[in-house]
Amino acid sequence: GMDFVGRLAYVQAEAEGFGASEDADGFELSAGLRTVRGRWDLEGAVVYTDVEDEDDTTLALAAQYLFTPAFSVGPTVSLGENVGFGVNFRYEFK
Repeated sequence: GMDFVGRLAYVQAEAEGFGASEDADGFELSAGLRTVRGRWDLEGAVVYTDVEDEDDTTLALAAQYLFTPAFSVGPTVSLGENVGFGVNFRYEFK
């Protein structure tokens, strides 16, 4: 089957450089779909982030390959004003 996935998160950002520092906070809201097909856990979501006076909407895609029921690894891609790539590692403690 397929599940609806929603997330609400508090976001805190900190940047330092050239003798100056900046702190900001805000929130992130996402809504998407998630499904498991065989050993693959697939997810796609629209993510809205608002930190101080900056906001951004991105499309987030993730895939996790389940090596065991407790351990999985997979790529992530974030497509928006900026493009990001990452790798997720997940281990479930039971």
